[in-house]
Amino acid sequence: MREFNHLLFATVHVAHAHGSRAARWAKAESALQDRKAQVAGNMVAAFELIEQTLQIGRWVLGQDFSVADAYLPTFARWLALDRVDTRALNRVLDHRARMAQRPAVQAVLAAEGIPDSGNGIGKAGAEKP
Repeated sequence: MREFNHLLFATVHVAHAHGSRAARWAKAESALQDRKAQVAGNMVAAFELIEQTLQIGRWVLGQDFSVADAYLPTFARWLALDRVDTRALNRVLDHRARMAQRPAVQAVLAAEGIPDSGNGIGKAGAEKP
């Protein structure tokens, strides 16, 4: 579980941040645009690894729900923001949909004012870049 969560915060979070916070790593306008242009590709690469890593089962680690299951949907929501084509991410999308059905997840989304678009958590959907 720790390895999976480390993948999320050390790889996926950083890949996503290069879009909205590219100025942390580059100053020249051309470098900023280059970093932003790489976000979708970096995100899909990370999520393809997640797709391959997800156990055959209901949850991230297989049959048992874990902290990793609560953590993954946050990152999966970013796929639409980063304009990632999610059509090949069936396990990730199935997981996101299962999580969206949990009353605790629905309560958090409501408390934070995050609308559920009906296709998973929040506004994350299978958008093309």
